[in-house]
Amino acid sequence: MAGSSKSSLVAGVLGTAFDSLNFLVILTQVLHIYHRKKLRAIRQHVNPLSSLYQRPVDLPEGWVKAAFAKPYLPFHIDIGSARGRFCIDMARENSEMNFLGLEIRRPCVEEALKKMEKYGIKDNVHFVALNANVDIGRVVKDVQEQSEIVRCGYRSKRGLGGGRGRVR
Repeated sequence: MAGSSKSSLVAGVLGTAFDSLNFLVILTQVLHIYHRKKLRAIRQHVNPLSSLYQRPVDLPEGWVKAAFAKPYLPFHIDIGSARGRFCIDMARENSEMNFLGLEIRRPCVEEALKKMEKYGIKDNVHFVALNANVDIGRVVKDVQEQSEIVRCGYRSKRGLGGGRGRVR
């Protein structure tokens, strides 16, 4: 009996070790899948003074009417919209206002446009890749031809309110 209890103890320890090994293998596979699906890294900062970003963006005539279902609604322009979370969340909550996100980093704008499709929001939110230092005057003029601008804001990690930034 003593021999069989030793063998069952050894089998139990080996089984636990085997289960732990399986657990670690499965956990590693899950983490690998998670990291593959994780948002791709996007360069944190770009130099807006670079010649690449000093050229005005080619916006077609009537782009505001084409981008928004109701271009006559008031606008909120978000300068530095990053991946678009703020504009998309606000557009979902407020269908009686248009949200225009301006971002200098094109990969961020591409992700924001994909999020719009994912959430099925396209009537009152749009994103444009441009350097606000260069193009803001033309964007504001184009928007004001259709409606009024209620807010034009930017958020800063150094802003007031625990990093939520400012709206001006």
